[in-house]
Amino acid sequence: MELNIITILYLFFRLAPFIIVSYFSISSLFNQDIKGVIYLVGVIIACFATILIGNSLNDDYISTTDKNPVCNMLTIGSTGTYSKIPLGISIMSYTLIYLVYVIAKYKMEMYNLPTLILFPLLILGDVFWNIKNGCFLPFGIFLSIIIGGGIGALWALIIDSIKQPKLQYFNVGSDKTVCQRPSKQLFKCTFKS
Repeated sequence: MELNIITILYLFFRLAPFIIVSYFSISSLFNQDIKGVIYLVGVIIACFATILIGNSLNDDYISTTDKNPVCNMLTIGSTGTYSKIPLGISIMSYTLIYLVYVIAKYKMEMYNLPTLILFPLLILGDVFWNIKNGCFLPFGIFLSIIIGGGIGALWALIIDSIKQPKLQYFNVGSDKTVCQRPSKQLFKCTFKS
């Protein structure tokens, strides 16, 4: 594997889902809370559903038969791939929707702009990479986005219905204060002598 911009992009898109899941899991360990474990359970459900649904479909609609060798440079085990549709896109879609549910419900958009910008860019970049290199057909990619995003929304709704904000990845209603820029105010002072 020669080190150039193409291989760096390839490694980035292949490892991004792993890095994201690792971040949420390790963050939960360091903060000594259960949020990362709850996120991880949802990711496992999303991956299982993606594999199950993807492998039950006909290859003509979801995957190309003459894949570019770059599509299988990083594999797990000797079998190569476990899913006929992209798991990485499913994980990133799950993560985006899981986080956006809490952000939108509690109107925290302005405090989470990096999340709202980074994840769609990662997903679009991975979609472009997979289509450009002929790794998956557009229908398989779209199906992966729908499955991951749908399970992310469902899992966020289930966790929210428990009514325990400490279980959601973003704390809402905690004792953490949020600083805001003060608005212009006019004060009138009177002095008594």
